Amino acid sequence: MYPVRLNVAEALLNKGDADGAEAEYKGLLERILQVHGDYAKDKPTAVRALSGLGETALKKGDLEAGRTYLSQALGLSPEDEVAAYNVGAILFSNQKVDEAIEFFQLAARIKSGWPKPYYKLGFAYLNKGDYAKALESFNKFIALDPENPEIATVKNIVATIEKIKK
Repeated sequence: MYPVRLNVAEALLNKGDADGAEAEYKGLLERILQVHGDYAKDKPTAVRALSGLGETALKKGDLEAGRTYLSQALGLSPEDEVAAYNVGAILFSNQKVDEAIEFFQLAARIKSGWPKPYYKLGFAYLNKGDYAKALESFNKFIALDPENPEIATVKNIVATIEKIKK
């Protein structure tokens, strides 16, 4: 039942029904508490639901609630690089670049050999105009995942940044 409710909530959010998505996520979290008594007993589902509530709040323009839910999600699973990365991705997609950088950096610290956070960090720094850090992040991504299908694009971005810096 939980995966279905998560999918329904995500679909509602994707189609712009933030209120419907919020109701689904909250209902799912209530159900976890009814069945297990604690979010920690079903961390993966609770983390996804709390992250979804965070994204919903951000889409509704409630930055404080968004941060609260996203912090709860990460608090449940502080060792989870995917949770940190997902929080960063949600923040980045909502133009919260500085906050996104913090979470991408956290994901990279938790699992330093994972290329995905470096890829996103490159774009986040590029968005801020910090070319040195963008280059550093993109080059780390290239070094960690040289066979990634995005490598050609990233190498083009790196070449363009290097021309700009000259």
